[in-house]
Amino acid sequence: MKSEKLEVTRGAGMSSATWSMRMRTFEQFKAILAAAIIKALDRDGLSVRAAHSRTGIAAARLLAHP
Repeated sequence: MKSEKLEVTRGAGMSSATWSMRMRTFEQFKAILAAAIIKALDRDGLSVRAAHSRTGIAAARLLAHP
């Protein structure tokens, strides 16, 4: 076995629990945003196709889940 020094690198400090909480927060944000989009479409009586013509955002992307 060689006698060489090992270099220790500290992590960023983000545990998997912190990462998981951030992902849940992001998923909740996406759900709230989707609900707001649906509410606006319903309020204005728009289909996603009509919203596409107004916004330029593809109808399939308006409420798409990755």
